[in-house]
Amino acid sequence: MFINMQIIADHLKDYPIQVYLPEPDECTLDLTGVRLAPACGTTVADEYVYITTLDAIHNNEVSQIKHLIVVVPEDSSSELPDIGPADQSIIIMKKAMEPLLLLEVITGIFEFFNIQMTKLLQAVAQEEALGKCLNIACHLFGSPIIFLDNALTVVASTHESEGGLDLIEEIWPTIVRYGHVSMNSIKYYESTKEPEHYFRNRKSFFHTINPDLYHSIRVNIFVDNTRVGRLLIPDDYTPLTNGHLALADYIAPLFSNIFRKQEKTQNLHQSELEQFVCKQLDGFTYSDEAIIAKYLARLDWNAHGNYYLVKVVDSGIAKDDIENQSMRNDVFTYTMRQAKSVFDNCIFALYRGAAFYIINTKTEKHLSQVCIDHLIALGNMHALKIGISMRFDNFSAFKDHYSLVSQIIDIGKRLSPERKVYFYDDYASFNLLHAFAQSADNIAVECLCCAEVNFLYQHDQKNNTNLLNSLFMYVITERSLMKAAEKLHIHRNTLVYRLEKIGDLIEMDLENPIFRLRVISSCLALYYCNANVPSEYLEKKR
Repeated sequence: MFINMQIIADHLKDYPIQVYLPEPDECTLDLTGVRLAPACGTTVADEYVYITTLDAIHNNEVSQIKHLIVVVPEDSSSELPDIGPADQSIIIMKKAMEPLLLLEVITGIFEFFNIQMTKLLQAVAQEEALGKCLNIACHLFGSPIIFLDNALTVVASTHESEGGLDLIEEIWPTIVRYGHVSMNSIKYYESTKEPEHYFRNRKSFFHTINPDLYHSIRVNIFVDNTRVGRLLIPDDYTPLTNGHLALADYIAPLFSNIFRKQEKTQNLHQSELEQFVCKQLDGFTYSDEAIIAKYLARLDWNAHGNYYLVKVVDSGIAKDDIENQSMRNDVFTYTMRQAKSVFDNCIFALYRGAAFYIINTKTEKHLSQVCIDHLIALGNMHALKIGISMRFDNFSAFKDHYSLVSQIIDIGKRLSPERKVYFYDDYASFNLLHAFAQSADNIAVECLCCAEVNFLYQHDQKNNTNLLNSLFMYVITERSLMKAAEKLHIHRNTLVYRLEKIGDLIEMDLENPIFRLRVISSCLALYYCNANVPSEYLEKKR
């Protein structure tokens, strides 16, 4: 059972009582019912609470009973004698109340808890939704209950939880906004709010942010050795006592089972779309394109469009700083979910300690400056490293671009540690060197090239033209029409016509040295992977 003497005392608060209980650690949930005290020598059971009178205590008839409720006349001046062991728990009812009537009252308490716990156990067994289970459990406490994930984001709550929710929303955006990215910030947080060890605590505990504002019980929920969230029980309506602490410890394993069965733990907050993309990063392949189209249709997306992938990793705390890593991870998770609102049309997911967004810019070929500015501000504020892919037109290519952006972040951190945001276009050449040093066989060739070069390559293949090679030669000859035409063995005017045709097909800025570098590096990758390097280029190199 799950009732102890403190819980009974809590429900007798309308009566004039005194409570003599052992230390909270010994105040276990072990009572299964209530009986009238037996006569001396009769066998008693420790799982029952017994009702007796002051006379029976004076006659030493109940010394072997562990849990006692003693009815004492209001005008009695007698002192309660020392009648039992140190862990004996006693409630003194200072009211002339018939033991049989009190038995009826206590029986009603047991019946109430039995009904609510039966409902909760049935809901868990039938794999009911988390919110329904919380609504049942809240009756046990007489207070609302909120379930928070590891970032203290509300996953589910009872209908009566508005007060508690308001305070959570007041506290956590403030924590995130000021970013616990430095050791000083974290130490301040530990000393004033909630120490890191609370995140690892497997017993329920009281937590007070401000004695005049907010008092609550918190109990971490673990599945095996992984903390998946926390129950928060504020004292909105009922003063919380040690009895409620023990009750919270009792129901915690039930909610662990809920997450083991329903939420699949590691995908606690994931939508179907998040699972859809994460499964592909884990190597799963959807062979039926209709399934992919069905998922994308939820966002009014097509398999082909203007896509970008943004990956975010946390660099605020060293990985070996175990003491603060858990809290830092929580803040990172919360921040990433909040940042999702900046992008009008995206899929967001958490994957292996990082966050990423797949963004569909619809008819626009570039990320908006507002999004870029927000990412830069986010990186600066929270010590994040952010990688932004080049544009790609096939949704299924996001897996390759995730790998490429991961490499870009690593390269960027090494070459430009002061920067927070790394664009693939800025580091493409370095990434090519990395790809060549490794192997390009595991990545589709077109993913190593910028979108413009890919487009021209496909156009040449389809129309049997030579536009890409013409652009390449024009760029590497430092935009000399005469030299490029000579190497291509064509007339100068033919080259001019080809460049005009290219300008109609793609956006290009030949005055921009970065664009010219992208063309050169992308062409080299294409030629290298196809084992088809133009002889004109080899002549130049010789």
